[in-house]
Formats: sequence, structure tokens, C-alpha cells
Amino acid sequence: MAPAPNLYAAWRAQRPGAEPLREDGPPPERLLQAVWQHQRLLRDQLTLADGRRVRVLHPGFHNREPGPDFRDAIVQFGAETPQRGDVEIDLAAGGWHAHRHDVNPSFRAVVLHVVWDGAGAGGLPTLALKSRLDAPLGELGEWFGGEGSTRAGELAGRCCGPLHELPREQLDAILQQAALVRLQLKAAQLAARARQCGWEQSLWEGLFAALGYKHNDWPMRRLAELAGASADKLPVELWQARLFGWSGLLPAELPRGRGADAEYLRRLWDAWWRERERFGEVILPRVAWRMGGLRPAN
Repeated sequence: MAPAPNLYAAWRAQRPGAEPLREDGPPPERLLQAVWQHQRLLRDQLTLADGRRVRVLHPGFHNREPGPDFRDAIVQFGAETPQRGDVEIDLAAGGWHAHRHDVNPSFRAVVLHVVWDGAGAGGLPTLALKSRLDAPLGELGEWFGGEGSTRAGELAGRCCGPLHELPREQLDAILQQAALVRLQLKAAQLAARARQCGWEQSLWEGLFAALGYKHNDWPMRRLAELAGASADKLPVELWQARLFGWSGLLPAELPRGRGADAEYLRRLWDAWWRERERFGEVILPRVAWRMGGLRPAN
């Protein structure tokens, strides 16, 4: 018996803007913003126009108000100290001057100009993404229509009326179909990352990112990249010491008490101080973490 057609998937394929993207042309700027937000990139191969390597410790928070596209990103150029600032997305490097960002005070905190193609403008660090995507444009376009879409907030509540009139059985079927589509999109994203680093590492990073929840998914993903999928080869407390050390969250001063927590922290520091110099370049700054609004259970 053939499976029932996925009406939700068919509806998505007919939505405005769902036409396949051409590989030889630039993508819509909305897609480029989503690619940056979700880091659908070959993250180990990012280099500036001047040749320096780029590490994205946090892509920033999408800004829907006037000003740069992303606020409070954390990036590292070469072996320099990670810096916090804004990121502006343009299709062309010339957009920096064409849009008069160079004379707009709202853009003074921009530390990185991300473009589709082209050399840098005005001395600002510039990163071109054209040859650094983790999947073909057509695949990214399909992903953008679902999991990666930045328009979800704009459409919130608009499906309530039509769905409210459906019989319960049809509504349940559509929700199940939508869940399947979302699962397939997530699987495609994991598969794209697996093409770079293997399935085990891709799943490891996905697990860490999920445990970071909404605000700390990117620092957690970075820890997974540093740890690799070989944690089982280390003693448990050495692995924990590295995770806390890389995260930058080990307290600078040890507690004076003799309780179980104090003893545990001393053991972590005893392991970490031997390795701190070795990993100095990859330690995350504390500003990469957002501690406000977290549930205790998280």
C-alpha cells in the first residue's frame, strides 16, 4: 500500500519564492542571512579577503530593526583575541558604501562584513561565502523555506484561522506531515555537516547545540568542535576539565570551603592548569554565554 501523499510538503513546494535557485547566480539576501545565522558554511575553511582565517564563535543575534543584520557576534581573526561586535550582510562588497553604512553611526560596531562575492571595501574585514557553503544553493533554498526561514515571526498566527476549521483528524495529519518535513530538513543539515567531518562528529555537534537551547547553542556547538567525538578516550574528569576550561566558565578563584563542590573544582583546575597554555587560542570569552532567563533544569 502506497504511503499517503504529504500535503504539507506539496503546499510548501507551491509557496511564493519556492522556485529552485540557480547555482550560477547570487541567492536572495534573506537566504544569505539565514546561512550566516545557522552557519550553513564550511566553517573550517573560512578566510577573509586578506587571507586571515576566521573562527565564528557566535554568529550574533538577528537584528530586525534598523542597523546591522546581526548584533553581538564573536569572531576571531587568525591568532588574534576574539572580538565582539556586529555583522553586516550584503550580496556585494560594494554594498557597504552604496548603502552608506560607512557614514551611519549605527554601523560603527561592525567587525565583519559578510558578502556573497567580492573583495573587501574600506579596510573592513570581509568574508565572501560563495565558495564556502556546506550544500548546493538548491538544497539550501529548500532548507530556507522551512527550518532556516527567517520569516517565521512575520507569519506567526496566520494559520490559526484556516486550521481551526479543519476536522480533528485532518489537523492531526497535517501536524504529523509538518513534523516529518521538519525532521527531514534537520537530517539534511546534519548530512551536510557530516560531509565535512563525518557522521559521528556531526551528530555530536548537533547534540551539544541542542543542549545549549535557544541562547547558548553556538558556544555549545563550538565546544563539540573542540572536543571531537573522542571524549570516551579521556578520563572523565580530564574531559570535564577541558570542557569547562574551553568554555571560559571555570571560576577564576577557587572556593575556600571543603565541600564536595569545592573539591570537584579543585580537581578540575588541577587538570586544566597543565593544559591552559596549550589551548589558549580556543578558550571562549565569557560574553559568548547568555546566562539570563535560563531554567534551573537546563
